[in-house]
Amino acid sequence: MKREKGNRIEEACQLLVEQDICTKTDQIPITESYGRVLAERIAAETAVPSFRRSAYDGYAVRRSDIAWASEASPVTLGVMETIPAGRIGHYPVTEGKAARIMTGAAVPAGADAVVMHELTRFTDTEVTFFAPAGADNIVPAGEDVQLGECLAEAGKVIGAADVALFAGQGMQHVRVYKRPEAALLSTGSELLMPGETLAPGKIYNTNPYLLQGYLLKYGMLPKVCGIVPDEKVILAERIEEALETSDLVITTGGVSAGDYDYIPSVVEQIGADILFHRLPFKPGGAMLAAVREKKVILGLSGNPGAAAVG
Repeated sequence: MKREKGNRIEEACQLLVEQDICTKTDQIPITESYGRVLAERIAAETAVPSFRRSAYDGYAVRRSDIAWASEASPVTLGVMETIPAGRIGHYPVTEGKAARIMTGAAVPAGADAVVMHELTRFTDTEVTFFAPAGADNIVPAGEDVQLGECLAEAGKVIGAADVALFAGQGMQHVRVYKRPEAALLSTGSELLMPGETLAPGKIYNTNPYLLQGYLLKYGMLPKVCGIVPDEKVILAERIEEALETSDLVITTGGVSAGDYDYIPSVVEQIGADILFHRLPFKPGGAMLAAVREKKVILGLSGNPGAAAVG
């Protein structure tokens, strides 16, 4: 049965996704974790907020004490204390009493309502209410984050909101995957590095500069390993050297079916298993992927536009 082109491309992508290129981890400060890949599931160890807090400046009261308050029959309560944000009240709210409270402050025990101060008339020692109170001015514990709630799964790319959530748990460090190191090898006897004198039949090597940008964008650490001539023995040696010091090797050029396209045979020669070779799209389909000892080798076209697509 003939496979659809789209399916072959999807299968190739899946084969690459299944490779564990780099599973080593680092514990780093959360301030350095933007854009890194999370290596552990983060669950809330603290509810946010961890206490009932006031949504407004006003007065913490018992609803039963002002249930019958009206413009015609206002209710006056004694003010026990003022509770600013960041402090805990000294006394529970009892019958006939109220506590002045600021936005974000912990609602004292006994109180089940907060009335905004602009709806009252008050002095330093008393406050008068002209209507009953509802319970919607108190933010319950855990309204933002509940205890045990999953904040982020392993494998997530950490963003600004994630870092804020970690900080809200009091975290200073987080475990992330190490950035994979990618060796870039340009193959082709016609290539020169920028700065060298251009000779007849030669061209400047632009691929590592192109690929570095993509690799950095996606959180990898590129390492330019220079130019390799179209010679099988040297190609094999340089690829093996790069595999020893990197998590991933990317070659450009020599991957198609020409007389000097040695990458497919060299990859097999060094004992790598080819995952796929040639995909049904242009430009860039003349690409190869292989794996040796859990390290991936990607062979891309030498044409810069095709290499970028691949």
